[in-house]
Amino acid sequence: MKKYNIKKISEINKNDLLEFYKNVFSNRNASLIKNYNWCYRLGFNNFEPLVLLTGDKIIGHAGLIPADINIEGKNNPAIWFTDFVIIPEYRQQGFGKILTREWMNICPLQITYCNDKSLKLFKKVGWKTCLSTKRVIKPINYFKLMPFLKKIGINFGDILVRNLLKKAPGVTVIDHRANEGYVTPVEVAGEDDVYISRIRKDPSVKNGIIFWCVGDNLRKGAALNTVQIAELLVSQKLKGTKL
Repeated sequence: MKKYNIKKISEINKNDLLEFYKNVFSNRNASLIKNYNWCYRLGFNNFEPLVLLTGDKIIGHAGLIPADINIEGKNNPAIWFTDFVIIPEYRQQGFGKILTREWMNICPLQITYCNDKSLKLFKKVGWKTCLSTKRVIKPINYFKLMPFLKKIGINFGDILVRNLLKKAPGVTVIDHRANEGYVTPVEVAGEDDVYISRIRKDPSVKNGIIFWCVGDNLRKGAALNTVQIAELLVSQKLKGTKL
């Protein structure tokens, strides 16, 4: 076996790493090269994907996604094993087992979905299949997520605003980002909702958002608003709120 070295991806020359991704992940290399900081949640904690080298050549990669898993009310650090590869000319030489064992030393709580070849390797180092799982769904708090996204250079400002507007009562978002993919005042005549389209980042101001907004000005702008304001006042009065 050739001499080898294992390093975190932050310790690898970026150009070498991206060239490796380009060669081994041919079906999605463009997305991975652009967003690998986000894909592997770099900065979430000190857990990082590993690469295996012989000399200066990257011959293997063990990706991971760090996470906190709530078990019986207690948060536990965990890693999700993904993007495991040894380049073809170095397979069947024990490098896969070496890289897997090193990856397992990062964190005691490990999870993965894998193909049959990887499963065969994992079983050799003590993994067991588990077909009994529990699923926990926790809504994303976009405002808590934004500082992390900015830290790794991703700005989802317009996406955040779009998702928030979609949840707003009385608002309909139609933003197809195509020719005529927006709503006109003629089309919303007789509608109660306000319609939002063309949600974009405003390049003229920091943290600015611009969008196209239309509605039936007589219906929503006058008649319906009057009814809604009256309903609000009545509900507040019934709750004993001073107006």
